[in-house]
Amino acid sequence: MRQIAGSPFQDSPLVSASLRCSFCGKDKSAVDKLIAGSNGVFICNECVRLCDEILEEELRPDG
Repeated sequence: MRQIAGSPFQDSPLVSASLRCSFCGKDKSAVDKLIAGSNGVFICNECVRLCDEILEEELRPDG
């Protein structure tokens, strides 16, 4: 799992064992990537892809 430098969770073995996406709830072992944000929030690659699709649709001139 790639982590953001300076993340308070970067080297914590207790937390890393139970990391989950804050959006879909999938465990880190069920996704390809889990990105750490601030305040203990995480997002997986699948939710990033879904957010990207939503934004593309909403920002389309004909959408």
